Amino acid sequence: MPLVLSLASPPAISPKRPLLSRRSRLAANGYLPRRTAEPTPELAAPKVGGVPWRGGVAGRIMTSAAWGSERWCVGEREAHRRTGGRIAASAGVEERGCGWEGDVEGKCGSSNGDAGGICAARFKYMMVLAYDGTDFYGWQRQAHRPTVQGAVEAALGTYTKESRDALAVLGASRTDAGVHAWGQVAHFTTTSPICDLPRMHRALNALLPPAIRVRSLRPVPRSFHARLLPVGKCYHYSVLNCRVPHLLPHRRATVLSYTRGLLDRGRMAEGARLFVGRRDFGAFANACEAKEKGAVREITRFELVGETDCWLGAVDPGEPSPVFRFEVEGTGFLYRQVRNMVGLLLQIGVGALPPAIVTDLLLSGDRRQLARVAATAKAQGLALMRVDYPPSALVAPPGSPPPSLSYFEP
Repeated sequence: MPLVLSLASPPAISPKRPLLSRRSRLAANGYLPRRTAEPTPELAAPKVGGVPWRGGVAGRIMTSAAWGSERWCVGEREAHRRTGGRIAASAGVEERGCGWEGDVEGKCGSSNGDAGGICAARFKYMMVLAYDGTDFYGWQRQAHRPTVQGAVEAALGTYTKESRDALAVLGASRTDAGVHAWGQVAHFTTTSPICDLPRMHRALNALLPPAIRVRSLRPVPRSFHARLLPVGKCYHYSVLNCRVPHLLPHRRATVLSYTRGLLDRGRMAEGARLFVGRRDFGAFANACEAKEKGAVREITRFELVGETDCWLGAVDPGEPSPVFRFEVEGTGFLYRQVRNMVGLLLQIGVGALPPAIVTDLLLSGDRRQLARVAATAKAQGLALMRVDYPPSALVAPPGSPPPSLSYFEP
Protein backbone atom coordinates (compact mmCIF):
# COMPACT_ATOMS: atom_id res chain seq x y z
CA MET A 1 0.00 0.00 0.00
CA PRO A 2 1.53 3.36 -1.00
CA LEU A 3 2.45 5.78 1.75
CA VAL A 4 0.37 8.97 1.63
CA LEU A 5 1.68 12.08 3.32
CA SER A 6 -0.86 14.63 4.47
CA LEU A 7 0.31 18.20 4.04
CA ALA A 8 -2.18 19.95 6.28
CA SER A 9 -1.84 23.69 6.70
CA PRO A 10 -0.36 24.75 10.04
CA PRO A 11 -2.73 26.26 12.61
CA ALA A 12 -3.28 29.97 12.28
CA ILE A 13 -1.24 32.02 14.67
CA SER A 14 -2.97 35.09 16.00
CA PRO A 15 -0.92 38.24 15.54
CA LYS A 16 0.66 39.73 18.59
CA ARG A 17 -1.21 42.54 20.23
CA PRO A 18 0.59 45.76 19.37
CA LEU A 19 2.29 47.52 22.22
CA LEU A 20 0.60 50.79 23.07
CA SER A 21 2.34 53.84 24.34
CA ARG A 22 1.33 55.36 27.64
CA ARG A 23 -0.55 58.12 25.88
CA SER A 24 -2.41 55.61 23.67
CA ARG A 25 -3.51 53.62 26.73
CA LEU A 26 -4.80 56.79 28.39
CA ALA A 27 -6.66 57.73 25.23
CA ALA A 28 -8.18 54.24 24.96
CA ASN A 29 -9.51 54.54 28.51
CA GLY A 30 -11.04 57.92 27.82
CA TYR A 31 -8.56 60.07 29.72
CA LEU A 32 -7.12 61.81 26.66
CA PRO A 33 -8.43 62.67 23.20
CA ARG A 34 -7.13 60.41 20.45
CA ARG A 35 -4.87 61.81 17.78
CA THR A 36 -6.48 61.92 14.37
CA ALA A 37 -4.76 62.61 11.09
CA GLU A 38 -7.71 64.25 9.33
CA PRO A 39 -10.83 65.82 10.83
CA THR A 40 -14.13 64.26 9.82
CA PRO A 41 -16.12 66.27 7.26
CA GLU A 42 -19.00 67.02 9.60
CA LEU A 43 -16.56 68.40 12.18
CA ALA A 44 -14.36 70.42 9.86
CA ALA A 45 -12.86 73.60 11.24
CA PRO A 46 -15.02 76.71 10.78
CA LYS A 47 -14.11 79.35 8.23
CA VAL A 48 -13.87 83.08 8.64
CA GLY A 49 -14.06 85.03 5.41
CA GLY A 50 -13.55 81.81 3.41
CA VAL A 51 -10.29 80.97 5.20
CA PRO A 52 -10.16 78.02 7.66
CA TRP A 53 -9.54 79.16 11.22
CA ARG A 54 -6.15 77.98 12.48
CA GLY A 55 -6.47 79.17 16.04
CA GLY A 56 -7.25 75.73 17.47
CA VAL A 57 -6.12 72.14 16.96
CA ALA A 58 -7.77 68.96 15.75
CA GLY A 59 -10.42 67.92 18.22
CA ARG A 60 -11.54 71.40 19.34
CA ILE A 61 -13.63 74.08 17.70
CA MET A 62 -13.84 77.66 18.92
CA THR A 63 -16.60 79.82 17.51
CA SER A 64 -17.56 83.44 17.70
CA ALA A 65 -21.04 84.89 17.39
CA ALA A 66 -20.60 85.00 13.60
CA TRP A 67 -19.95 81.25 13.47
CA GLY A 68 -23.01 80.15 15.43
CA SER A 69 -23.38 78.49 18.83
CA GLU A 70 -21.13 75.45 18.27
CA ARG A 71 -18.18 75.08 20.59
CA TRP A 72 -16.13 71.96 21.21
CA CYS A 73 -14.50 71.71 24.60
CA VAL A 74 -11.08 70.14 25.11
CA GLY A 75 -11.43 66.41 24.39
CA GLU A 76 -15.15 66.67 23.55
CA ARG A 77 -14.83 66.10 19.83
CA GLU A 78 -13.22 62.72 20.44
CA ALA A 79 -16.08 61.88 22.81
CA HIS A 80 -18.47 62.65 19.94
CA ARG A 81 -16.62 60.22 17.69
CA ARG A 82 -16.24 57.54 20.38
CA THR A 83 -19.91 57.60 21.40
CA GLY A 84 -21.22 57.42 17.86
CA GLY A 85 -22.46 60.99 17.79
CA ARG A 86 -24.44 61.05 21.02
CA ILE A 87 -22.76 64.42 21.70
CA ALA A 88 -23.97 66.37 18.70
CA ALA A 89 -21.97 69.11 17.08
CA SER A 90 -25.10 71.23 16.90
CA ALA A 91 -25.82 70.96 20.61
CA GLY A 92 -25.73 74.25 22.42
CA VAL A 93 -22.95 75.03 24.84
CA GLU A 94 -25.37 75.09 27.76
CA GLU A 95 -26.76 71.65 26.81
CA ARG A 96 -23.29 70.17 27.24
CA GLY A 97 -22.82 71.84 30.62
CA CYS A 98 -20.29 74.44 29.50
CA GLY A 99 -21.74 77.88 28.93
CA TRP A 100 -18.50 79.66 29.72
CA GLU A 101 -17.73 82.22 27.04
CA GLY A 102 -14.28 83.10 28.36
CA ASP A 103 -12.59 86.48 28.25
CA VAL A 104 -11.61 88.05 24.95
CA GLU A 105 -7.95 88.94 24.61
CA GLY A 106 -6.69 91.28 21.92
CA LYS A 107 -8.47 93.07 19.09
CA CYS A 108 -11.49 91.55 17.39
CA GLY A 109 -11.65 93.05 13.93
CA SER A 110 -12.75 96.49 12.83
CA SER A 111 -15.09 98.80 14.65
CA ASN A 112 -17.93 98.19 12.14
CA GLY A 113 -18.19 94.55 13.13
CA ASP A 114 -16.40 93.02 10.15
CA ALA A 115 -14.43 89.86 10.87
CA GLY A 116 -11.11 91.48 10.20
CA GLY A 117 -9.49 89.50 13.00
CA ILE A 118 -10.24 86.54 15.24
CA CYS A 119 -11.38 87.02 18.83
CA ALA A 120 -8.99 84.89 20.90
CA ALA A 121 -11.05 83.95 23.94
CA ARG A 122 -8.94 82.87 26.89
CA PHE A 123 -10.01 80.60 29.73
CA LYS A 124 -8.05 80.69 32.98
CA TYR A 125 -7.76 77.95 35.61
CA MET A 126 -6.15 77.62 39.02
CA MET A 127 -4.49 74.42 40.20
CA VAL A 128 -3.23 73.45 43.66
CA LEU A 129 -0.15 71.22 43.54
CA ALA A 130 1.70 69.02 46.00
CA TYR A 131 5.17 67.71 45.25
CA ASP A 132 8.29 66.15 46.70
CA GLY A 133 11.05 68.45 45.52
CA THR A 134 13.93 66.05 46.18
CA ASP A 135 14.54 65.16 42.52
CA PHE A 136 13.69 68.56 41.03
CA TYR A 137 15.76 71.68 40.52
CA GLY A 138 13.07 73.86 42.01
CA TRP A 139 9.80 75.12 40.56
CA GLN A 140 10.96 77.40 37.75
CA ARG A 141 11.62 75.87 34.35
CA GLN A 142 15.28 75.33 33.44
CA ALA A 143 16.89 74.04 30.28
CA HIS A 144 18.00 70.39 30.44
CA ARG A 145 17.06 70.05 34.13
CA PRO A 146 13.95 68.50 35.69
CA THR A 147 11.74 71.12 37.33
CA VAL A 148 8.20 71.10 38.66
CA GLN A 149 7.02 73.78 36.24
CA GLY A 150 8.52 71.90 33.31
CA ALA A 151 6.70 68.69 34.27
CA VAL A 152 3.39 70.52 34.74
CA GLU A 153 3.73 72.28 31.38
CA ALA A 154 4.46 68.97 29.64
CA ALA A 155 1.39 67.30 31.15
CA LEU A 156 -0.87 70.25 30.33
CA GLY A 157 0.48 70.41 26.78
CA THR A 158 -0.20 66.71 26.23
CA TYR A 159 -3.78 67.01 27.40
CA THR A 160 -4.80 70.36 25.89
CA LYS A 161 -2.51 70.41 22.80
CA GLU A 162 -1.69 74.01 23.70
CA SER A 163 1.80 75.42 23.33
CA ARG A 164 3.86 76.36 26.36
CA ASP A 165 3.50 80.05 25.58
CA ALA A 166 -0.27 79.74 25.20
CA LEU A 167 -0.63 77.91 28.53
CA ALA A 168 1.42 80.57 30.36
CA VAL A 169 1.83 78.50 33.53
CA LEU A 170 2.79 80.66 36.52
CA GLY A 171 3.36 79.54 40.11
CA ALA A 172 2.68 81.48 43.28
CA SER A 173 6.12 80.67 44.73
CA ARG A 174 9.37 79.83 42.95
CA THR A 175 10.52 77.17 45.39
CA ASP A 176 14.22 76.26 45.38
CA ALA A 177 15.76 72.91 44.49
CA GLY A 178 14.85 70.32 47.11
CA VAL A 179 11.99 72.35 48.62
CA HIS A 180 8.63 70.58 48.86
CA ALA A 181 5.04 71.78 48.65
CA TRP A 182 1.58 70.73 49.76
CA GLY A 183 -0.22 73.90 48.67
CA GLN A 184 1.62 75.40 45.70
CA VAL A 185 -0.79 77.38 43.50
CA ALA A 186 -0.41 77.95 39.77
CA HIS A 187 -2.61 79.32 37.01
CA PHE A 188 -2.74 78.56 33.29
CA THR A 189 -4.85 79.58 30.30
CA THR A 190 -6.36 77.78 27.31
CA THR A 191 -7.99 78.92 24.07
CA SER A 192 -10.81 76.37 24.43
CA PRO A 193 -12.99 75.73 27.48
CA ILE A 194 -12.40 72.62 29.57
CA CYS A 195 -15.89 71.41 30.45
CA ASP A 196 -14.95 68.25 32.37
CA LEU A 197 -12.41 69.26 35.02
CA PRO A 198 -12.57 65.94 36.96
CA ARG A 199 -11.59 64.13 33.75
CA MET A 200 -8.69 66.51 33.24
CA HIS A 201 -7.75 66.14 36.91
CA ARG A 202 -7.39 62.37 36.54
CA ALA A 203 -5.49 62.69 33.27
CA LEU A 204 -2.96 65.16 34.65
CA ASN A 205 -2.17 62.96 37.64
CA ALA A 206 -1.69 60.04 35.24
CA LEU A 207 0.68 62.08 33.07
CA LEU A 208 2.71 63.70 35.87
CA PRO A 209 5.57 61.91 37.63
CA PRO A 210 4.62 60.27 40.95
CA ALA A 211 6.38 63.01 42.92
CA ILE A 212 3.90 65.66 41.66
CA ARG A 213 0.15 65.56 42.34
CA VAL A 214 -2.64 67.91 41.31
CA ARG A 215 -4.86 68.42 44.35
CA SER A 216 -7.55 70.56 42.75
CA LEU A 217 -8.57 72.39 39.57
CA ARG A 218 -10.98 75.30 39.34
CA PRO A 219 -11.91 78.00 36.81
CA VAL A 220 -11.00 81.53 37.81
CA PRO A 221 -11.63 84.98 36.32
CA ARG A 222 -9.20 86.51 33.90
CA SER A 223 -8.02 88.95 36.59
CA PHE A 224 -6.68 86.13 38.79
CA HIS A 225 -2.90 86.07 39.19
CA ALA A 226 -1.22 83.34 41.24
CA ARG A 227 1.84 85.41 42.17
CA LEU A 228 0.51 88.95 42.54
CA LEU A 229 -2.75 88.40 44.46
CA PRO A 230 -1.77 86.28 47.53
CA VAL A 231 -2.56 87.86 50.89
CA GLY A 232 -0.64 85.25 52.90
CA LYS A 233 1.56 82.17 52.79
CA CYS A 234 2.35 79.38 55.24
CA TYR A 235 5.61 77.40 55.40
CA HIS A 236 6.63 74.43 57.53
CA TYR A 237 10.22 73.45 58.29
CA SER A 238 10.68 69.98 59.81
CA VAL A 239 13.68 68.99 61.94
CA LEU A 240 14.81 65.62 63.32
CA ASN A 241 16.96 66.19 66.41
CA CYS A 242 18.70 62.83 66.75
CA ARG A 243 22.22 61.36 66.65
CA VAL A 244 21.40 59.33 63.53
CA PRO A 245 19.37 60.19 60.41
CA HIS A 246 15.80 59.02 60.04
CA LEU A 247 15.28 55.39 59.04
CA LEU A 248 12.65 56.05 56.36
CA PRO A 249 14.05 57.33 53.05
CA HIS A 250 11.14 59.68 52.35
CA ARG A 251 11.46 61.22 55.81
CA ARG A 252 15.21 61.70 55.36
CA ALA A 253 14.35 63.74 52.28
CA THR A 254 11.70 65.88 53.99
CA VAL A 255 13.27 66.63 57.39
CA LEU A 256 16.55 68.18 58.42
CA SER A 257 18.59 65.73 60.51
CA TYR A 258 20.29 67.85 63.16
CA THR A 259 22.96 65.77 64.90
CA ARG A 260 25.23 68.47 66.40
CA GLY A 261 23.55 68.46 69.79
CA LEU A 262 20.29 68.53 71.70
CA LEU A 263 18.17 71.52 70.69
CA ASP A 264 16.43 73.58 73.36
CA ARG A 265 12.93 74.08 71.97
CA GLY A 266 12.08 76.68 74.59
CA ARG A 267 14.94 78.94 73.52
CA MET A 268 14.03 78.53 69.85
CA ALA A 269 10.37 79.35 70.55
CA GLU A 270 11.46 82.49 72.38
CA GLY A 271 13.57 83.57 69.41
CA ALA A 272 10.78 82.77 66.95
CA ARG A 273 8.35 85.08 68.75
CA LEU A 274 10.72 88.01 68.15
CA PHE A 275 10.17 87.66 64.39
CA VAL A 276 6.40 88.20 64.65
CA GLY A 277 5.19 91.58 63.42
CA ARG A 278 5.99 93.99 60.63
CA ARG A 279 9.78 94.09 60.41
CA ASP A 280 12.65 94.93 58.10
CA PHE A 281 14.08 91.51 57.15
CA GLY A 282 17.02 92.86 55.17
CA ALA A 283 19.44 90.74 57.24
CA PHE A 284 17.53 87.58 56.30
CA ALA A 285 17.16 88.17 52.55
CA ASN A 286 19.26 88.35 49.44
CA ALA A 287 20.98 91.75 49.43
CA CYS A 288 20.04 92.56 45.82
CA GLU A 289 16.39 91.62 46.33
CA ALA A 290 16.13 93.62 49.55
CA LYS A 291 17.55 96.68 47.81
CA GLU A 292 15.33 96.36 44.74
CA LYS A 293 11.96 95.37 46.26
CA GLY A 294 12.36 96.43 49.87
CA ALA A 295 12.73 94.08 52.82
CA VAL A 296 9.75 95.05 54.99
CA ARG A 297 7.46 92.06 55.53
CA GLU A 298 4.90 91.03 58.14
CA ILE A 299 4.98 87.69 59.97
CA THR A 300 1.70 86.85 61.68
CA ARG A 301 2.66 83.55 63.34
CA PHE A 302 5.90 81.71 64.10
CA GLU A 303 5.60 78.64 66.34
CA LEU A 304 7.26 75.32 67.15
CA VAL A 305 5.03 72.25 66.94
CA GLY A 306 6.04 68.75 68.03
CA GLU A 307 5.25 65.87 65.70
CA THR A 308 4.03 62.42 66.72
CA ASP A 309 6.30 60.21 64.68
CA CYS A 310 5.70 56.55 63.87
CA TRP A 311 7.47 53.64 65.58
CA LEU A 312 10.31 53.84 63.08
CA GLY A 313 11.16 57.21 64.62
CA ALA A 314 12.55 55.31 67.64
CA VAL A 315 10.34 57.08 70.18
CA ASP A 316 10.37 55.34 73.54
CA PRO A 317 7.21 55.39 75.70
CA GLY A 318 6.91 58.59 77.66
CA GLU A 319 9.53 60.46 75.63
CA PRO A 320 8.85 63.27 73.16
CA SER A 321 9.31 62.68 69.47
CA PRO A 322 12.67 63.85 68.09
CA VAL A 323 10.81 65.37 65.13
CA PHE A 324 9.36 68.87 65.36
CA ARG A 325 8.58 71.63 62.89
CA PHE A 326 8.61 75.39 62.63
CA GLU A 327 5.32 76.84 61.37
CA VAL A 328 5.56 80.36 59.98
CA GLU A 329 2.83 82.44 58.37
CA GLY A 330 3.06 85.90 56.85
CA THR A 331 1.83 88.22 54.16
CA GLY A 332 4.90 87.52 52.03
CA PHE A 333 8.47 86.28 52.21
CA LEU A 334 11.79 87.21 50.64
CA TYR A 335 14.12 84.80 48.88
CA ARG A 336 15.41 82.23 51.42
CA GLN A 337 14.00 84.26 54.30
CA VAL A 338 12.43 81.25 56.04
CA ARG A 339 15.57 79.13 55.73
CA ASN A 340 17.73 81.97 57.05
CA MET A 341 15.45 82.44 60.06
CA VAL A 342 15.45 78.71 60.80
CA GLY A 343 19.25 78.56 60.50
CA LEU A 344 19.55 81.26 63.16
CA LEU A 345 17.02 79.56 65.45
CA LEU A 346 18.97 76.29 65.28
CA GLN A 347 22.06 78.11 66.51
CA ILE A 348 19.97 79.56 69.34
CA GLY A 349 18.58 76.11 70.16
CA VAL A 350 22.00 74.51 70.48
CA GLY A 351 23.11 77.28 72.84
CA ALA A 352 25.59 79.03 70.56
CA LEU A 353 23.60 82.29 70.47
CA PRO A 354 21.10 84.05 72.78
CA PRO A 355 17.49 84.59 71.62
CA ALA A 356 17.98 88.38 71.81
CA ILE A 357 20.27 88.26 68.78
CA VAL A 358 17.14 88.12 66.63
CA THR A 359 16.29 91.71 67.56
CA ASP A 360 19.86 92.87 66.98
CA LEU A 361 19.97 91.39 63.47
CA LEU A 362 16.55 92.80 62.56
CA LEU A 363 17.69 96.28 63.56
CA SER A 364 20.97 95.98 61.67
CA GLY A 365 19.44 94.93 58.34
CA ASP A 366 22.87 93.64 57.32
CA ARG A 367 22.97 90.21 55.65
CA ARG A 368 26.71 89.93 56.33
CA GLN A 369 26.19 90.01 60.09
CA LEU A 370 23.83 87.03 59.89
CA ALA A 371 26.32 85.14 57.71
CA ARG A 372 28.95 85.48 60.45
CA VAL A 373 26.86 83.70 63.09
CA ALA A 374 24.51 81.29 61.27
CA ALA A 375 24.28 79.41 57.99
CA THR A 376 21.20 79.07 55.83
CA ALA A 377 19.20 75.96 56.74
CA LYS A 378 19.12 73.24 54.08
CA ALA A 379 16.27 73.06 51.60
CA GLN A 380 15.15 69.52 52.39
CA GLY A 381 13.16 70.44 55.51
CA LEU A 382 11.12 73.27 53.95
CA ALA A 383 7.61 72.88 52.53
CA LEU A 384 5.14 75.43 51.16
CA MET A 385 1.89 74.44 52.85
CA ARG A 386 -0.63 77.07 51.81
CA VAL A 387 -1.15 80.19 49.70
CA ASP A 388 -4.08 82.42 50.68
CA TYR A 389 -6.10 84.63 48.32
CA PRO A 390 -8.97 87.06 48.91
CA PRO A 391 -12.34 85.33 48.35
CA SER A 392 -13.24 87.80 45.61
CA ALA A 393 -10.29 86.61 43.52
CA LEU A 394 -11.62 83.03 43.40
CA VAL A 395 -15.20 83.74 42.30
CA ALA A 396 -15.97 81.39 39.40
CA PRO A 397 -16.89 83.12 36.11
CA PRO A 398 -20.55 82.84 34.98
CA GLY A 399 -21.24 79.61 33.12
CA SER A 400 -17.93 78.01 34.07
CA PRO A 401 -17.80 74.29 34.95
CA PRO A 402 -17.67 73.14 38.59
CA PRO A 403 -14.22 72.65 40.16
CA SER A 404 -12.53 69.31 40.63
CA LEU A 405 -11.48 68.85 44.25
CA SER A 406 -9.58 66.08 46.01
CA TYR A 407 -10.78 64.30 49.13
CA PHE A 408 -8.66 66.69 51.20
CA GLU A 409 -10.40 69.83 49.97
CA PRO A 410 -13.27 71.39 51.99
